[in-house]
Amino acid sequence: MSLLPSTRLSARRLLLLLIALILSFPACPASSASAAVPKRIGILLWHDTPHDEAAMAGLFDGLRLAGLDHALLVRRARGKREVALTILEEFKRLPVQAVVAISTRGALLAQQQLGDIPLFYTAITNPVASGLADDWQRPGHNATGSSNWIPANKLLAFFKEVLPGLTRLGVIYDPSNPVPVAEVEEVRKAAPKLGVQLVSRTIADLTEAEEAIAAVAAQGVNGFWIPRDKLLYSNMELLSPILLRHRLPCVSSTREALTADGSVALAAMLADYRKLGRMLLPSIVAVLDKGVDPGTIPIALPERYRLIINLNAAKLVGFRFPFRFAADADEIIHGYAGQQIEISGSEDCQRLLRRLAAALEEELDGGSIVVPDGIGSTGGLRQLLAGKTDLARISRPLTEEEQAQGIVAVPFALTPVVFVVHADTAGIANLSQRQIAAIYTGTITDWSQVGGRPGPIYPVTRNASDPSLRILVRQLAGFPEQSPVAKVVYSTGKTAAILQRFANTIGFLPLAMLPNDERLIVLRIDGIMPSPAAVQSGAYPLAIPNAIAYRGRLSGLARRFVAFLRSEPARRLILANGAAPITD
Repeated sequence: MSLLPSTRLSARRLLLLLIALILSFPACPASSASAAVPKRIGILLWHDTPHDEAAMAGLFDGLRLAGLDHALLVRRARGKREVALTILEEFKRLPVQAVVAISTRGALLAQQQLGDIPLFYTAITNPVASGLADDWQRPGHNATGSSNWIPANKLLAFFKEVLPGLTRLGVIYDPSNPVPVAEVEEVRKAAPKLGVQLVSRTIADLTEAEEAIAAVAAQGVNGFWIPRDKLLYSNMELLSPILLRHRLPCVSSTREALTADGSVALAAMLADYRKLGRMLLPSIVAVLDKGVDPGTIPIALPERYRLIINLNAAKLVGFRFPFRFAADADEIIHGYAGQQIEISGSEDCQRLLRRLAAALEEELDGGSIVVPDGIGSTGGLRQLLAGKTDLARISRPLTEEEQAQGIVAVPFALTPVVFVVHADTAGIANLSQRQIAAIYTGTITDWSQVGGRPGPIYPVTRNASDPSLRILVRQLAGFPEQSPVAKVVYSTGKTAAILQRFANTIGFLPLAMLPNDERLIVLRIDGIMPSPAAVQSGAYPLAIPNAIAYRGRLSGLARRFVAFLRSEPARRLILANGAAPITD
């Protein structure tokens, strides 16, 4: 049994080999039409790391490019064994025709549970060392896949090129995780041939990290390595200050170790995970369409690896990269390059935040700020608590329960809630608060009753939880929470669309979300034109608060964005987009 591939199998050679395998197998009666029949493929995602998500996206790319209309059943275990076992039972019960397991732990469970169902795995570090495969060329076990494995001699050679004086390399890792265990053991075997001694310590959790790093540093190491261990690379904000105190230059085999805020990890060599997902395609076609035994298909390895350097870390520790990295690096992390944050939540400040995000992206040296379509303030806060968004955007105050869960809100703007009519509603430019309340209670039903051209009034209101409606109920005397005559609409965009389309309509929405459309007329209320200035002076009291919410300690691009919201350029942009900046 070989722990390392005897020859490097490139994607091109793999494809040629599989074509030969496919042609050598006679078509069985049931397989003649198999290519036309979609198959069910279960996808087990062990944990939601960027690597695993990229591998899954690559698999989707490959199937789409090949025109294969298979039914893909994506299930997420969230790193929990019990959840993964339930998912695998579901796959067997359906049944699915194949399972794709992304990450080593998920693949090991799948191999134990699936029986005769073919298994494909990807984002696997060393399938032979972890027990998934008998051999790189003939893996056996009714399974095959693609691996992110980097031969230990190649990885060490890269580390020595980054740190030319490297002779003693320190590492800590979680011994319960088969991924770093396999990686560390192979590097330990290869190290003496390259004139390097590996000094290691194991840790059960992060509370042991400081003592373990100190013990490693005490043995005279002159470099430190962050392996493919999620416990470590996802907590570089905690590890970096420790490494900095011990003056240990750091390298890694993960990208995440380099992109954390304040990371001291200088460089990384790693596989292209999206390509790893695509590399499953030939095996899937051979097994599902031609009946090839997956255990006879060699495990695919990348033809080349990505080199990433972190200029932020270099500046932090006073390090200068060898010249060749300027030319050979596939990615250079500088400023906020490589970082992306998402801000989910309220629709009512969606457009404003997209413009603020675009302004900061233009100012920064790299970094991406995503403001997806609105799901409501409560929806954004739920995603924040679930760890599915970096920041939440809200247009209401936090509840006591939300504050008790550690959520903090940073207000940045007040947006006037304006009443709008269709331009064909002639003669209407101003209404009193009393008249508006009477329209929404059904006392006033014709525009002629408020000085307009005769015609029925068609009011539009919002659902009970809408922030604009809540403000009107509190601030505008007599305004009904449930109007007996108004059409209830469940989004700000839909409100604007109705007002644009139909004459004699009246509705309300935040000024910052008002489309630039001559068909829409903003009304004065008691003679006061809604504006940011009127809100700031207190003359116009109908305004909703906009805030960014976060939980825990802000860092990186998220911290930079929240700070930007209170800056002078942001205040000018907020004013220009119909809202009043909060300055206190």
